[in-house]
Amino acid sequence: MYLITKWFGIFLIDKKNNILKKHLFLNNYLEIAKILIKIENNEILPEEIDIIRGIKENQITVNEKRLRKIGNYKPDDLIFKKIILNFKSFNFTFDIFLKASLKSVEYKLEKELKLKDYQVIQMIKSLDNLIQVSNLLSERLDNWLMIHTPKYKIEPFKKIINNIKKEIIRLENQIKIDVNKLAPNCCKIIGPIITARLISLSGNMENLSKMPASTIQILGAENAFFRFKKEGGKNPKHGIIYQNKIINQSPKKYRGKISRLIATKLSIAINADFYTKRDISNMLINDIKIRLKEIQNL
Repeated sequence: MYLITKWFGIFLIDKKNNILKKHLFLNNYLEIAKILIKIENNEILPEEIDIIRGIKENQITVNEKRLRKIGNYKPDDLIFKKIILNFKSFNFTFDIFLKASLKSVEYKLEKELKLKDYQVIQMIKSLDNLIQVSNLLSERLDNWLMIHTPKYKIEPFKKIINNIKKEIIRLENQIKIDVNKLAPNCCKIIGPIITARLISLSGNMENLSKMPASTIQILGAENAFFRFKKEGGKNPKHGIIYQNKIINQSPKKYRGKISRLIATKLSIAINADFYTKRDISNMLINDIKIRLKEIQNL
């Protein structure tokens, strides 16, 4: 018996080209797209297992490498060349196949994008860890230098600190390269390092794109926000975006309004970066400049 999987279904064929069993997929391009991705990832489909249930493995012949675990792999068998399974005979259309193929590509791109998100998240977390270690060791070195110590004892420690600082610079540069490709609009507004921190704090770009501007504004200040909710006091006006010089170098009385302005534009920018891929940075930056003048003239 021969096991053949097409984009529209799974078929069990005998030597005379008779269909012994068949399992047709749902006539829905979204479901077929998921099947196409599984096949491309070399997964064995549950439906393929079901259709040969009760049949010995040595009685099944397959023409796909991914199916070698459930049958004899003989791609050159003449049956596979002779058998004709037309999707139209099973009420499927080429339009369904085309839509499913395009959707499967979209799924793959989304997955790849998320993987890039997670790479950025790991890099920014590693950067923060290195900075923390560097600060701690530098403080220890300063204390050590206050007492008379032979040079040969302290030099290896200095080399460790210098190597960590070099790695911080290398990692920062790599983050800038990657994030500028991933979220160019956001990077032009607030810089790649802060953009990377926003992605990390939100979990991924998709999560960040779904956040309202008010949430983006206080990302990184969650503890202060929950304390405000529980105990009262002052509501935090900004989170990690405060690291941007447009905010932290402005007069204190303007920082809240400027934070709201930047967060609003970032909300638009991240949607463009994640969904449309359009470069709208110049428009957003011009809007920020105009609004900044209005705020400072209040």
